[in-house]
Amino acid sequence: MKQQKNIGLAFLFFLLSVLAGIAFIPYQMEIIGHILADSIDGAPFSIPVVLGIGTLQTGLLIFFASFVGLRLGPKVGLDVPIFRTWFYKSKLPALSKKWVVVSVLGSFIGATLVVLLDKLIFSPVIPNLTEMKSVVWWKGILAMFYGGIVEEILVRLFLMTLVVWILARLFSKNTENIPSSFYWIGMIVASLLFGALHLPFAAIVFGQLTTALVVRTLIGNGVLGMLFGYLYWKKGLEYAVISHMTADVFLIVILPYVF
Repeated sequence: MKQQKNIGLAFLFFLLSVLAGIAFIPYQMEIIGHILADSIDGAPFSIPVVLGIGTLQTGLLIFFASFVGLRLGPKVGLDVPIFRTWFYKSKLPALSKKWVVVSVLGSFIGATLVVLLDKLIFSPVIPNLTEMKSVVWWKGILAMFYGGIVEEILVRLFLMTLVVWILARLFSKNTENIPSSFYWIGMIVASLLFGALHLPFAAIVFGQLTTALVVRTLIGNGVLGMLFGYLYWKKGLEYAVISHMTADVFLIVILPYVF
């Protein structure tokens, strides 16, 4: 019965990820649309069709990843409590105002730090960094759903949960009293992968991967990734989703016009 319930919630995440992927297409088109046009020149499919196929593939990946995370998470104290209550009991529990504030404020501080690192440290060694154009605001707003839903399910619900579960099975006799160090290790591994997942996109945007660009990508995404992982651990995936979405809004829509 529990497995059937997990499948239902995994299917919901599949649908949400597909919608998030569709919403992400305008942002992709503006950032790398010209590069994609050159790469598929002469192909029988248009760019939106190619991106749409990629979105469906991502949705299937999210279905698998979320099912694994939903099964293993509760065993190690990691879960999606608000989604579970809403989906299975048809009621929406109240969000903690305190932790919503922590999520949003943390994303603002983290995003500001990332932008300052770009301006003060990475811009001198990555010349093209200063040439990146700002994205039309509504495209940035739509892009936040991809980061908040797809990336959080893949990196936090699946990967971080899997790392903590493996550590608990190998080194902890009591899964109800898991050492905090296991969660920190899970957060670090997930954050590093979160940064690494952005490397292919960075390579497309900048044309090649340099050492400075790799370091910048890992640090920039890792800083925020640790915040998202901490929120997932302490309060549930929903707060990581909120923080990730607001961080994307700060990074893509607001802060480029401030600095």
